[in-house]
Amino acid sequence: MTRPVYFKDLIKQFIWTFFDNITKIFSVSALWFILNLPVFYTIYVLLYSRITHPFLYAFLAVIVYYSPFSFGAGYYISQIISQMVTAPKFTLPEKILSMDMLKLSYFFRGTARFFWKSLAVILMLSLISLLLYLNLYFYWKIVTPRIPLLGLILTGFILWVIVIFLLMNNYLLPLLLTRETSIFRALSRSFLLVMDNVLYSLGLFLLLASFFIIMGFTMLGLLAVYSGTYILLQFLSFFIIYQKYDETIELVSETRAFKNLFKPWK
Repeated sequence: MTRPVYFKDLIKQFIWTFFDNITKIFSVSALWFILNLPVFYTIYVLLYSRITHPFLYAFLAVIVYYSPFSFGAGYYISQIISQMVTAPKFTLPEKILSMDMLKLSYFFRGTARFFWKSLAVILMLSLISLLLYLNLYFYWKIVTPRIPLLGLILTGFILWVIVIFLLMNNYLLPLLLTRETSIFRALSRSFLLVMDNVLYSLGLFLLLASFFIIMGFTMLGLLAVYSGTYILLQFLSFFIIYQKYDETIELVSETRAFKNLFKPWK
């Protein structure tokens, strides 16, 4: 019998993990932001030039989200969470024995280790996004004016495919990093996770989207908080959902009350 998954479990784990590793998360977020500055500058130039083609921005978003630096940040975060996982069969890359060993070199080690896989993911997801965009354009702009009912049905179908594809992105990076799997297998597993946990996946997507919007209002938020915090939330959500399918996996956490945020020694 699978375990029930509660959204409150994710929030609780996130708060305490963030609180315990706040300086590490800030450091990796700043590194991610600085190293992705060329892409952010490109986006700024395009906005300033009033170039608003949606696929172009979707492509740049894929580059930022699955850049080698995002893989490096994900690798770093996976090392933090590995300390909370009791199951030996859940293979994490180079599980470390002490948090004192977790240096920023792990960020660059992950970046180098997953560099080519990162480029392959960017290429594949960009092609998928392009195909979805072209299908949406074709059904809405060409089919619908000529055969309205068929065009609307096909347009609606493609919109649902796009929604599922976006939800799959919640689990894709954690699968690629923690399971060391191929891109095709990670895509298929992320699809199955979404289909078996629709409400949880929707809630996670809305939470991550809200966090992105809030952080996007300030450059300071993007610089000091966004990447490490976003990836931490995403990885924790993956571990929590994966406990349903492997009962030997368990995230270990101390029993603490919120008063410990202000008096952690009690």
